[in-house]
Amino acid sequence: MERRQIAYFYNGILKAEETDLDLDGDMTVPTKGEVVLRPGGNRWKVVKVMTKQDAGNAFPIHMIYLKLAQ
Repeated sequence: MERRQIAYFYNGILKAEETDLDLDGDMTVPTKGEVVLRPGGNRWKVVKVMTKQDAGNAFPIHMIYLKLAQ
């Protein structure tokens, strides 16, 4: 069980618009090229995935960059 935070960035905006805290480690981290469904019913393509672990954060942050899928 890996506790983690997942932050979603939409259409190149450099501020996370959504953040999920996964305390049970049961959420799947999307991979590059995958199409995901987000709240609101829109389909988004994952264009980049980065993970960072800062000394000040309790768990890793998975940063998911998305663009609207066509």
